[in-house]
Amino acid sequence: MNNKRGSRGHLFRTELWALVTDGGTLLIFLAYMVFAFGACFSGNFRDTWMQVINGDIFVTLTNLYMPFFLMAAILLVISPIFAGDKKSGVEEIGDTCFYGKHAWKVCKVQAALLYILVLCSAGYVFTLFISLFSKTPPNFTQRVFELGNSGVVMTNAQFYLFSFVLQYIGLLFLTSIVLAASSKSDDPIIPLAVGACLCGFELAFDFVVFSPILWEFNLFRLLKPFTILVPTTLFTSPLKAILAVNSTFVILTALLLQVTLNGTLKEEPKPQPDLMQRKT
Repeated sequence: MNNKRGSRGHLFRTELWALVTDGGTLLIFLAYMVFAFGACFSGNFRDTWMQVINGDIFVTLTNLYMPFFLMAAILLVISPIFAGDKKSGVEEIGDTCFYGKHAWKVCKVQAALLYILVLCSAGYVFTLFISLFSKTPPNFTQRVFELGNSGVVMTNAQFYLFSFVLQYIGLLFLTSIVLAASSKSDDPIIPLAVGACLCGFELAFDFVVFSPILWEFNLFRLLKPFTILVPTTLFTSPLKAILAVNSTFVILTALLLQVTLNGTLKEEPKPQPDLMQRKT
């Protein structure tokens, strides 16, 4: 008998594999591959459907278009992670888990967080690969977004890593909201709607500056990292904006994950022996 199949590591890998091989994941990533291929190798496609940033296809794809595909994957694939189990009754299987329902749910959360890292990494690797064969391959040593009053100077390679980290933090925040909504609901439509509404509101605040604070502390400031390097009236230094925005979203993500797992930290009551049977 293989004891590894009942280990926490096996539970974690099973949940991660289920997310990675989900039909929604494969379909969305395939759609992005087609979109990125057209952006890199079709001038008519770029002129019709895209707005290229500084002539850099890689930055354009990763900062403007890939985040929308990743958000779609989060909404479609992660929304049913808890709510779908409740609706179908699969959640009761957690009672038979050797480590208990709490460990099973913790593995689901861990798998969801790593799933985002895998998906984001795959998007960056694929985009970099095909952009190297395009007519405008990335120049890793060239300086990017060198603004005279920004105080931030990066090479393209540094900016690519910077973009990856900020986008991962933003995607973790969205994932934590969807996880929290899914853990408190028994219908997958509810966490999907919550995540979609959040993305809609944040996108509206990004396009129209209703309030400088809402625009500064906006999800799309992380998903479009090039915008955070531009000095604003609230943050004259991009370094202050990076520190403030990232710290805020990291704290909110941690609180939301705590809310998700809060209900699982309570031990379920154990069945008490029948008093009548004890007397007899």
